[in-house]
Amino acid sequence: MRQNILFVLLGLMAGLFAGCNTDDLERDIDALAERVASVEDQVELLNDNMNIVRVMLDGNKTITEWSQDGDTYLLTLSNGETYRLTPGAIGGNYPSVEISPETGNWVIGGMDTGQRAVAENGDNATVTPEFKIEGGRWWVRYGGDWEELGGGSPAGTNADANPITEAYPSGDNFVIVMNGETYNIPVVKDLVCAIDKESLGLADEDVWTLKGGEEAVFRVNVGSALPDEALLRVKVPAEWKAAPKEDADGMKTFAVTPPEGASECVIVVERTEGVYTVTDELKAKVASESYYDDYLAGFDVAVGDVTINRYDNPGAVLVEDGGTISAEGIYFIAEGATATLTKAGGVTLIGEKKGVASRAQTTKRNLAIDGDFLCKGIELTSTDNGANILSLGGSASVGKVYFENCRVILPDGMNFAYFSGGVGIDYLMIRSCYFSLPPADSRNFLNLQKKAYGTIEFRNNVVYCNAADRYACFNILMGSPSIDVLKVENNTFINQAVWEGKLANFDCASEAWTIKDNLFWYNSEKEPSGAASNALLNTVGTDVPFDAANFEGNRVCTSLASTVYAWKVLFSNPPASFTGNVLPLELNTTPFEEGSVPHEGKYTLKPEYEGVGAVIE
Repeated sequence: MRQNILFVLLGLMAGLFAGCNTDDLERDIDALAERVASVEDQVELLNDNMNIVRVMLDGNKTITEWSQDGDTYLLTLSNGETYRLTPGAIGGNYPSVEISPETGNWVIGGMDTGQRAVAENGDNATVTPEFKIEGGRWWVRYGGDWEELGGGSPAGTNADANPITEAYPSGDNFVIVMNGETYNIPVVKDLVCAIDKESLGLADEDVWTLKGGEEAVFRVNVGSALPDEALLRVKVPAEWKAAPKEDADGMKTFAVTPPEGASECVIVVERTEGVYTVTDELKAKVASESYYDDYLAGFDVAVGDVTINRYDNPGAVLVEDGGTISAEGIYFIAEGATATLTKAGGVTLIGEKKGVASRAQTTKRNLAIDGDFLCKGIELTSTDNGANILSLGGSASVGKVYFENCRVILPDGMNFAYFSGGVGIDYLMIRSCYFSLPPADSRNFLNLQKKAYGTIEFRNNVVYCNAADRYACFNILMGSPSIDVLKVENNTFINQAVWEGKLANFDCASEAWTIKDNLFWYNSEKEPSGAASNALLNTVGTDVPFDAANFEGNRVCTSLASTVYAWKVLFSNPPASFTGNVLPLELNTTPFEEGSVPHEGKYTLKPEYEGVGAVIE
C-alpha cells in the first residue's frame, strides 16, 4: 500500500502540465511581487498552497484537469475539489514551513509541531496548517485553536519565502518543488471518484448524521462508466455495514448501516484502475439522544463556542438524583434527576438527554459565580425564595458564563441574578432558553450593577409570565454597567410589562449595541404609576454614535382592544436625526397559532412573524 501511495505521490506532481511549453512557465518574480501588494494576499496564497500540499503528501488523489491564470494554477482533483496553487517568491516575510524527513511532521518556524504531515501505513495525515496575520504577527492552527508562532516574529521580519518554489506540468504529471524536494501528482483526465455530498445537504467539512441501525444511501460520481478492469469499493469499520445498491442518475450508489448507539467513522470510497488508486471520504456519525453518550463515545459536546470531549476533558461525572455539585468539574445530570448546586465557578452542567432539561437547584440565595460557569440543557431553580438565584464573586473577571437550551424557573419573589460583587464577565451568553416568571409588580431580572462586561448576548429566548392572563413587570437588564457589546435579539416576551419603562434600564453606551427583531405580546397589563411608555433603552450616552438599524425589527402585539402603553426605542431624548423612535403597536392581535399556550412558553408563530422573536428547536 505504501509503495502504491509513494508511486501516486511521485506521479501526482509530474504530469499536470502536459502539452505546455515550459519556456512559457518561467516565473516573473518581480512582476508577481508588484502584483501582490499586501500581507493579506500572502496569507491567502500560503493557505491555498498548504491545501494542495496536503493532497500531494497523502498521495490518494489525481488531477483530472488544470488551467493557468498568470502565475496561478487551478487544479481539479479526482474527488471534484478544486485548489489554487501559486509557486514562487512573493515578499520575504513567510514563516518557514518544512516537513521533517525523520518524523514526517510539520516543522513550522523551525519547530517540530508534532502534527503529522505525511501519510503513514495507508492513513492520511488529517492536519493541514492554516495561517493568519493578526496584530502584526503570524499565527497558525492545526484544526483547533490559533497559536502564535514560536518567537512571535512580526509579519514583516521573517526571512523565509514561499515554501513551494516551482510548479509546472511535465508529461502525465504535475510537478511541485517544495523545500528542494520534488513531488509529482498524476494527471488522469477521467479518473473520477467523488462522493455526492451536495445531495446529502452537506458541505465538504460537514458530518453526515445517521440513525443507529437504519440503512442510509449515498452516491458516488465516477464520471463515465467504469471500465471492466476498474475496482470501486467502500471501506467502513467492522461494526458498520456497506453494500452496493442499484445505480441511479448515472452515479454508483451504496448503502451504509451504522451500529446502534453513539458511533462515528470515516467512510472511504476507493477506486483502483491500473496503477492508480484514488479515494474520497465522508465523515459520518450516529445521531444520539444523549449528550453523555456522545461524550463517552468521544464526540464533541458544544456549549456555545466551548467544545467538550472525553479526550481533552476527562473525568466528567454523571450525577444521579439527589447528588450534590460542590467542586469544579464537568457534570452531566441524569435524565429526570435533580442535583443540588453549591458551586458556580469552574463548573460545567449538561443535561444527560438532548431536548430534556435535567434539574439543578440552589438551596441558598445568591450563589456566587467566581469562575467560568457553563450550562446546557439544564432546568435551573432554587428552593430558597427572595433575593436572587445567582450573584457574582471572585477577585478577577470571570471569562465565560453561558446558558444554552436551559429552562430557568424563578420562585415567587426571586430574581435571576444580581451582580453586585466580583469584577465582571468577559462573555455572558444566554441563548435559546426559557424563563418562567411568576406574576409580579416589580422585578429586576438581571441586575448588572456597575461591573465591566465584554459581550452580553441575550438571543433567541422566551420570557413568559407563567400564570394565564397575568403579567410580570421586570427589567431584563439594569444597573450602571460598562458593556462593550450588547446583543438582545430575536427574543419573545409574553405578558411582560416593563418595569420603570425600559427593557434595558440604562443608556446606550456603544455603537456595538443591538436590540432588534424581538417580539412583545401581552393580554394583561399593569396600570402605570407614571409615564405610560415602554422603551427598549433609556437614551443615548453623550457622544455615542447611534445607528437606528441596530434597533429595527421589533414588533409589539396585544390581544387587547386598547392599551395604556406607548412603545418606543428610546425612553427619552432621542437623537434629532432619529425619526423612528415610536414602535408600531398591533392591537387585537395574537402572533401565535391556534393551540399555543403562551403562559407555558409554548407557541408556534404565525407565518407573517417569521424572523421575529424566538424559535427554539
